[in-house]
Amino acid sequence: MKSLTRIGRRSQASIAALALVSASVALLPAHAAPAAGTTVLRLVSPTIASMHAADLTLDAAANGLTNAYGRGLKFYFIYRNVKTNLDMTWKVTDAAGTPLTDRTVYLIVNKYRSCSETSFTTTNTMQYGEPTNPADITQSNNGIITPDWCGDDAGGHPQWGSGESSLTGTTDDQGLVTFNLTNTNKVQEAEPAPAVLTSDKTYAPANCADAATGMGCLETTITASLVQHPQNADDRAEDKDLLNIHFVNNAVTSEVSSTTSAPTSGAKALRFKVTDLAGQPRTGVTLDFLNITSIGFLSASSALTDSNGYATVSIAPDCSTCTGISKIKAVVAGTTSAAQSSVIWQAAPSPSPTPTAAKPRVSKVASVAGAATVGKALASNKGTWIGATSYSYKWYACTTSGPANTAIPSGCVGISGATGTSLKLTAAQKGKYIRFGVTAKNAVGSSISVSAASSKVG
Repeated sequence: MKSLTRIGRRSQASIAALALVSASVALLPAHAAPAAGTTVLRLVSPTIASMHAADLTLDAAANGLTNAYGRGLKFYFIYRNVKTNLDMTWKVTDAAGTPLTDRTVYLIVNKYRSCSETSFTTTNTMQYGEPTNPADITQSNNGIITPDWCGDDAGGHPQWGSGESSLTGTTDDQGLVTFNLTNTNKVQEAEPAPAVLTSDKTYAPANCADAATGMGCLETTITASLVQHPQNADDRAEDKDLLNIHFVNNAVTSEVSSTTSAPTSGAKALRFKVTDLAGQPRTGVTLDFLNITSIGFLSASSALTDSNGYATVSIAPDCSTCTGISKIKAVVAGTTSAAQSSVIWQAAPSPSPTPTAAKPRVSKVASVAGAATVGKALASNKGTWIGATSYSYKWYACTTSGPANTAIPSGCVGISGATGTSLKLTAAQKGKYIRFGVTAKNAVGSSISVSAASSKVG
């Protein structure tokens, strides 16, 4: 039954809400209406309104959580980077909004039947497991919170058997109380970071859990209470916030999605960057490198990211005349976070005589390749030029489609900062047609080649 409970919570946010209270709802008569609580406990810091949180209160009502917790429940999914510290401040009032001061409040971590795989340490006084069990007392004194296993009913105290931890704090003269949690899971245990959070039920932790055991989804369910180990009746007497916190691993991106090199040029260096949820670089993260096509030779099987979040690997051609495509995948060690970069090995064209006293001339126009989808990257090819000594690049967002051109077409506007050979599409380009422009220069002057438009960005 434990594995079934786990599987029920892993597919999407609304199913997670159902599984959390699957046993609790059965305790109430089918006709029972949710009641308002007499105490209100709300999270005031960190704020819920951020790109890394989703308000699923409507889902909670639809799926029966309000029957277990009362009609004042607010339900949130929150995402944080694995191995980070989380300070949470709650405000406690009576139903009229008057702060309850100098009151003992408990933070309930790994809420009963939450099936959490998440571990923490805390600086707050806490009580884990059975109050008279020596091993549980030692763990409580050390502030160590371990994963629970969905609970059981042993001895009439399901929380004691479920691994639920109860942290203790006292409200100040404003009714505020703060609790500290530091996540101690390994990076490789975390879930993939969500790509976007824009509406309810946006995130299903697909592929993060083993289908049979549910192991792998790094989440925990947390709430506050005036009762050290609240039963269902205690929860219904309090209007509160219920948090489903997911800890996610780092993201990795490739500096270029594709590049071209002559086999005679030797090894080609590729860089990959590792960032956290806030887009900040992560130092000392291990990236594993895989040669998907088995064309070429990798310089290393893994590398650590530097102070800027970058790790570099080189791929060498099989021989000085060999052609083909080397596809290199970089994976954050032990996780599902990955990115790919390709090197196209092609023989350098025979040099053509450079016309005297003439601007560069294009013989093969610039082009773009890749899926025109927000969040994806477009690759480019500068084309083939005669008489060019240097090149510069610019990406354009256009209102209409069209063929390649030797001038910037009407209705095309340069994308700020987009001067590289690849472009990661953002929401700002949705509904536009993307072109890649190459300006070739020599001592005489310059010429431009603008690629045909991509399909409309979706």
